Amino acid sequence: MVKKYCIVTRDEINLFPSNYQEILGTKKYRVSLDNSKVVLSFSIKTPDFLKDKKIYMSGSIKNQFSTSQWTKPNSSNSIIFKNKDINPYNTIYIQNHNLVNGQCVQLLTPNSISEIGLSCWSNYFIIKIDDNNIKLADSYQNAINTSNLSIIHSNIDNINYLIMIDNLKYLTVNSSTILSDNTIVINNHNYNDKQIIQYLSSNPIGGLLNNSYYYIKQIDNNNLKLENLDNTETNFTTLPLTQDLHCFKSWLNNKTFKSTDIITSLDTIKISNHSLYTGYQVELINILNNNLNISTNQKYFIIKYDDNNIRLASTYEESFSNEYININMVNNDISVFAFLFN
Repeated sequence: MVKKYCIVTRDEINLFPSNYQEILGTKKYRVSLDNSKVVLSFSIKTPDFLKDKKIYMSGSIKNQFSTSQWTKPNSSNSIIFKNKDINPYNTIYIQNHNLVNGQCVQLLTPNSISEIGLSCWSNYFIIKIDDNNIKLADSYQNAINTSNLSIIHSNIDNINYLIMIDNLKYLTVNSSTILSDNTIVINNHNYNDKQIIQYLSSNPIGGLLNNSYYYIKQIDNNNLKLENLDNTETNFTTLPLTQDLHCFKSWLNNKTFKSTDIITSLDTIKISNHSLYTGYQVELINILNNNLNISTNQKYFIIKYDDNNIRLASTYEESFSNEYININMVNNDISVFAFLFN
């Protein structure tokens, strides 16, 4: 028979005691971590004589994970809500959620099977109702157009997690927010110098391109400029006459690497002390050239090879089953890339 297990603990855990190790074998696991909690869920096929037995777990998670060892993500980028926080009108109550329209989140549930009618480990987009209530959409555009998904309401305490994939800030363009020297005014923007952002607008500022990536050039915490990824300055030629909102999408981290950091015989990418783990979602962008056979400006899932090397998978399922993408050089040019992630 197949049993499903879920553990929520504040202790580090070992999956199986040694006396069951040969019977149960090595399995694949899905882990999410929130604050100091470790939430681990998995399914195993048990022999009949174990079907009514409890499987006890103890010890350290570090001794059980090698290439797929998980580390704790930034706790400020995860939000918990319970099934009973969903009302019959597809609204989720999360007090002081600090989310904004169009923000991308990943849904995780401890038992890896969503009971609210949505897919676990999938990305959704926030529709902000107010400071304490949200709905979810299946695309950024649907979130902006307030076209929400149906969510199953129940009165149970089961926990769900929203992991923030990116962060969004909105700007209304006018003469007080875009200055004549190409300075952008965003009060308390909290961007760092050389942080990468993606610009989104259906009616972009002249000199900027929708869906394109730029470096932040920080002037102070209220003023900034944008630089192209080749380090040249941007020059604003015209300002849109409409009052459309302009969106800056950002990530807390960006790890750059060169094509020379890739070992094609192993399909690994060298990034020293990357702090990433198997199943982590990242966005790969191209900064200079692209001499690889893989697409950029899209999301991938990490397979941790070791503390300094990773592989890439196309889906989270493939990352857990170690089905990695073959990486090859198209030519001998030097290319520069970056992984963006929270």
